Amino acid sequence: MILELAQTAAADLGIIKESFESVPQWIRRVTHSVIGLQMLTALLDNHDEELEYDGTVSIQRVIRRGEKLAEVFDAPEIDISKICDSYIKAGYVLHKNNRLACPKTTIGDAGSAFVARGLPPWKAQAASGLGLLLKKGTKGQGTPAARGGTSKAASGGKVALSGKAASGGKAASATQPNLQDIAIDIAEMFSLEDIYLQRWADRFFATISWKTVDSAPKNVDYLNIYDSATEGYFLPHRPADGLTVVRSKNAVNRSYGLFRFSESKIEMAELPQWRFRNAEYCRIALALRSRANNPPCARITKHNSVALVDIDYFLPPQEQNFFELFSWSQANDYFSPKGRLKRVVSIELVDVYKTMLQRLGFGIEEALK
Repeated sequence: MILELAQTAAADLGIIKESFESVPQWIRRVTHSVIGLQMLTALLDNHDEELEYDGTVSIQRVIRRGEKLAEVFDAPEIDISKICDSYIKAGYVLHKNNRLACPKTTIGDAGSAFVARGLPPWKAQAASGLGLLLKKGTKGQGTPAARGGTSKAASGGKVALSGKAASGGKAASATQPNLQDIAIDIAEMFSLEDIYLQRWADRFFATISWKTVDSAPKNVDYLNIYDSATEGYFLPHRPADGLTVVRSKNAVNRSYGLFRFSESKIEMAELPQWRFRNAEYCRIALALRSRANNPPCARITKHNSVALVDIDYFLPPQEQNFFELFSWSQANDYFSPKGRLKRVVSIELVDVYKTMLQRLGFGIEEALK
């Protein structure tokens, strides 16, 4: 039964089994996407009395929908709360006071496909991870899997959706706009940095006010710039020379700063906490690694319908959230024991990710399958 459900959903969402994955691994990819789309559908069940007048539903309702689908697909290993968090962190849903809502529909141009946010899931034509895609040059009625055709058992048979938008309850127009005319840049859509890292770094370091100090700070760790990230992102020993970030060892009242030293002087500069909140420091770290001629690497292996993307360094928050949202995990966890981030992405989004990683200073290695 589970295989049949997966085959039906996969046909709807364009999720093709590739040679590198087993049937159970492929089913897990399909299940991951179906659960996500059904959780999005829970935002739009406006025939249900739980949908408030302001178009919001409780987080618990969305999570319950995902848990029901996980039971249907016998997939207890899928973390439903993590899926919900992915949608929230990437700004794919609106979040306020423990309630969620569907945002206004926005279309992003990914080159060979469109990325959609705020689109009723049953109108999507494909999925990449937890995100919705519209194929260019095709016309379709969307995915039955997202409309509820695959998941009647999960919702007690109640899958009749109204097809109305969450914002105001107005029915979708019968006249469809030209998507190319309304599509925006994906960097703008997801608040990704749209300039190359070197230019960003020049602007950032130009704002720094340095202060000469007598000695190196004590009880701190130093940002790992020269060694492999698998050794840790902060290390207790300082590099021999140059510029780095220091972090106090006190985890309760942690502070950060820039540390620059040479044979003649030592300088420090305080940095605001927001620069390091939610791993935002990774943008500074990537800039410093590039300046030290030790940039991180991304290995991209293309297959028929997907590509494997293997990177050896965390991304800044916006890019990390976008990367995880529109991809599948290649392993059970986002990071393998060796500290590498390995994801499976739809082939339509490869160029988007490649450009994003190049802007962040990654060296790109394209491998043959």
